[in-house]
Amino acid sequence: MLSHEEIHQLLRLKADFPAVASLYLRLNEEKSLFRQCQDLAHQAVARNPLLNEFRRDFERFEDFVSGFKPEHHRGLALFSSQRSNYWQAVPLPLPVKNDLRIGTSPCLAPFTNIVEQYRRYGIALLGPDKNRFCEAYLGQIQECPEPSPQTPSGPPAGLRDSFQFRLKILADQLMALSRLRGWDQLIVAAPPDWEGPLAGHLNSQLQEKLIQEPRMHPGMSSQEILKVLIKREAESREVRESVMVHRLFDVVKAAGMGVAGLEPTLKALMHGQVRLLIVREGLAKIGRKCRRCRALVLSGRKCPYCWSDTEPLFNMVAEMVELALERNCEVFQVLNKTMLDAFGGIGAELRFKDDSRAASEPGRPQVGIPSSNP
Repeated sequence: MLSHEEIHQLLRLKADFPAVASLYLRLNEEKSLFRQCQDLAHQAVARNPLLNEFRRDFERFEDFVSGFKPEHHRGLALFSSQRSNYWQAVPLPLPVKNDLRIGTSPCLAPFTNIVEQYRRYGIALLGPDKNRFCEAYLGQIQECPEPSPQTPSGPPAGLRDSFQFRLKILADQLMALSRLRGWDQLIVAAPPDWEGPLAGHLNSQLQEKLIQEPRMHPGMSSQEILKVLIKREAESREVRESVMVHRLFDVVKAAGMGVAGLEPTLKALMHGQVRLLIVREGLAKIGRKCRRCRALVLSGRKCPYCWSDTEPLFNMVAEMVELALERNCEVFQVLNKTMLDAFGGIGAELRFKDDSRAASEPGRPQVGIPSSNP
């Protein structure tokens, strides 16, 4: 499981020359992961024979995916740098576009966009005879070693077996683990008469992260705990999706700071207006891409921005997502049915309404505003 510290290590990884290979794989394809991995490597080398220098990194990818079991995960991110002695494999709860990149640092936009949508959970399963501490993140779980708390000041030795003193020890352990492991939320499963008193021993920050979970208990296996947590996350995400889609339509109607539907969303993306792209998971539409400036268009053999030839795209929505990530837009995949489905399954919240400012927006050269009149 990816730790809090490993994320920071990945974010800091950088070389003075191209030395890092990043591989993203979608896990629900008909083709095997090994074959997808091989094909991406072969295509990359065919485009640039110098990438043969990364053959050992590609072989690491192939070795990993040959034994990988997706289980409930839907995407996979792999990062390798033989020259820097670095390796990281991260199963993801959401699908990603198949892609292989080489650079001086990892290709992180698809990775960070997903991981920032998920919380790192600390889980405390407490009982009179047994206490367990676990951590869950991105659909994986692991047991945490029980920390040895410092001897706290408190009542005289004769009262240190008291109920409240035991709760203070537990609270100190939870606070230490939370700081060390970077927990976003703390789930506690404890006898009912423990819950209130334990919360009183936690600091204010951890109290705000606290969730009571009656469906868990210390005797559960790790996979049983994870199953409950995945169900909780799915329920929470369905509510969040509904809220985000309703907010999108509110800003569309009230302030003009949103768009819904494929054509207006594509136009806003090309003009650099998009702040948040909301798209139905699995949505795919045919479109075209300019061979010269790489602009995306719904139709037409000539690019409306530079008047070069366009080529067909079998999944323009995937290209829109990739472009949005390149421009540091947030991308949110909707997994459940919402009223966005009635508007083509795609929409966006905007940074600004007036596209006359689009020329100053960061993005691909010559994409967004025509450079000359027809």
